[in-house]
Amino acid sequence: MINKQFINNSGVLSNKDHEIQSKIEDDLRIEGQTGGTTAVVGILQDNQLTVANVGDSRALGILDGKITPLSQDHKPSLKRERERIRRAGGYVYDGYVYGKGGGHGLALTRSFGDLLAHHNNVVSAAPDIKTFIVGAGDILIFEIGRAHV
Repeated sequence: MINKQFINNSGVLSNKDHEIQSKIEDDLRIEGQTGGTTAVVGILQDNQLTVANVGDSRALGILDGKITPLSQDHKPSLKRERERIRRAGGYVYDGYVYGKGGGHGLALTRSFGDLLAHHNNVVSAAPDIKTFIVGAGDILIFEIGRAHV
């Protein structure tokens, strides 16, 4: 069942990133934690797939017989992410994102939680949202977790 609060009238994921980030921040503060997470979400309505991602959680499809990335990792190596960070007053150094005045570096440009990185609004919780048309023979793969060694 799709949670209707995350879908707007046209059936597209609505902008809930601030609400989700605030809830995660509240929970982290209560628990005395500072960590974070990433997310990828797919909603299929009829033959339209809407994918939203934050961070480096991934979705991949085999659409019409071709391997198709359905999401893109939010890494400091992406030009558009570096530019967004600079506009927000931050900078990238050695593959990490830093806010105004340095501090805690993060290897992602977008995430949920990560209190030390989000406090200066350089790291964002705003998702990229993409829409795809899918067919009966298409395959969808969502990465739901991976171990970091």
